[in-house]
Amino acid sequence: MKTEAIKLSRGDAIMKERAFPQQALSSLPSGMPLSLGLMATSSWEMRHIVQTDGVRGGKPRIRGHRITVQDIIVWYQKGYTTEEIIQKFDLTRSQLQEAWTYYALHQQQMDKDIEEEDREIQTRAENDTSAIKQRILLAIAEQKKKT
Repeated sequence: MKTEAIKLSRGDAIMKERAFPQQALSSLPSGMPLSLGLMATSSWEMRHIVQTDGVRGGKPRIRGHRITVQDIIVWYQKGYTTEEIIQKFDLTRSQLQEAWTYYALHQQQMDKDIEEEDREIQTRAENDTSAIKQRILLAIAEQKKKT
């Protein structure tokens, strides 16, 4: 299994800055300043974000965790604060900052991936004919009768 660190060169960072204008970055949480200026002036390697074939589908994740950058984005979208994410999932500020930086640089693709995953989950739920789902639906119907 190969783990790959994410490395950005000066040209990549400049290109990414053009692809993600300031308004795209405004959706990121306050208190998480991005170091895009640093990336534009030198080669820079993300120390905390890695991709490993066979681990979480090869998605970018926090080194030493199975937590993906996408997980962090979804938790934030669901209302978790940065402090809650750090505490609940035992992350450091620098790990979280790199996750936000990675998201800022890949926002369009990551948002598309999140939407696709949401659709897939919805489709699976709608097509689920398992016994457990039937028991849950029966319990809900019985509960509604009581009220």
